[in-house]
Amino acid sequence: TEPAETVEEFVVALGSAIDTGDNVFVFSRLHPVVIESWGEDLCRGWVDREIMALAEYTLVSVDQGPITQTVTTPAGSVTITDFYSTTVTFRFEGEPFETTGAFGRIDGDMYFLGQCR
Repeated sequence: TEPAETVEEFVVALGSAIDTGDNVFVFSRLHPVVIESWGEDLCRGWVDREIMALAEYTLVSVDQGPITQTVTTPAGSVTITDFYSTTVTFRFEGEPFETTGAFGRIDGDMYFLGQCR
């Protein structure tokens, strides 16, 4: 079997997909818990409007993980195993940001978490 994808590898792939406009890859790697909680239509719109508008998406550090983490969603509390908390930087509409990135691994592949809006 292939080794599990690391947060570092995934952030490079995610940043590259954003830079090249590959919203199919980006949406496919939105954690299923997020899509189930907010709904596919809302999440697709959020990915297209906001995530695909990011630039220079970069991992600064992996701060926690893998841990088991409970996250609160509109659908209630969900427990995610293989959860990672990171520090990431990016540009949005030309402005630089540094924030916490949340990721979870499922069956060897890494997914990102967020709040669709």
